[in-house]
Amino acid sequence: MIFLRMRKLLFLLAFPLLLFPLQARAATGWRLPILMFHHVQPLTKRLNPFDTWLSYSPKAFEWVARFIHDKSISALKMADLLTFAFDRPAAALTFDDGYEDFYTYAFPILKKYQLNATVFVITGKLDVPGYLTRVELLEMQASGLIEIGSHTVNHVDLTQVNPQKLEEELTVSKKTLEALTGAPVTSFCYPSGRVNKRVAAAVKKAGYMLARTTRHGFSVNFQSPFLIPTIRMQPSVNLKKVESWWGFKFAPAARQSPVSVPAGSSDGRPK
Repeated sequence: MIFLRMRKLLFLLAFPLLLFPLQARAATGWRLPILMFHHVQPLTKRLNPFDTWLSYSPKAFEWVARFIHDKSISALKMADLLTFAFDRPAAALTFDDGYEDFYTYAFPILKKYQLNATVFVITGKLDVPGYLTRVELLEMQASGLIEIGSHTVNHVDLTQVNPQKLEEELTVSKKTLEALTGAPVTSFCYPSGRVNKRVAAAVKKAGYMLARTTRHGFSVNFQSPFLIPTIRMQPSVNLKKVESWWGFKFAPAARQSPVSVPAGSSDGRPK
């Protein structure tokens, strides 16, 4: 009798999950690819192995963008994760460090396919050759497609700095971008993915709403909005892998592989 009552109780507890599987899934996380790019630029011989490893070719990037567009996959800004209903396939395209090639190569493709994205800016590098300028940031923000997030002032290892320096890197970068754009900066990206409990707590205290790591994974767990995982987009990530993330198939004519990872590349840290 006790056994039967327990079975009935378990069924009653599980029954809502059968009726509302999406709501139940949302409590623990979603299989949502958050793509992490660094450089989008031609993969030429002038690049050293590490810069090549950090790069995705414009041609390959357009394949990914067209795939997302043609399959009606929602391209989210990081801030959208706070309110997105997760009722359709989605992805978030993110770009670390704020290199100028984002403006030169990636932004025109994003505009062509009307895809949202987030660029994480090192404010101490604004207007430095090879990085984005303030004018470029404002132009991209005005398009309505680009969210501007913080990547600190100097791209330091936040786990190794004292509390005063930690607060400075988080708050000065945030205030600089907000003063420039006139918009709140709610998204943060840890330099080189370096994070611990102290750093995550400081990011929250500084007024950010979420933060992306460099940890590999698909599931965005909203119980941990300051430890969001990502998928590193490097030359070895081809369309066959991209297709598998949503279960769609790309047009056979476009099924080509980007340039392979060069000999000598290593699993180093982003600049």
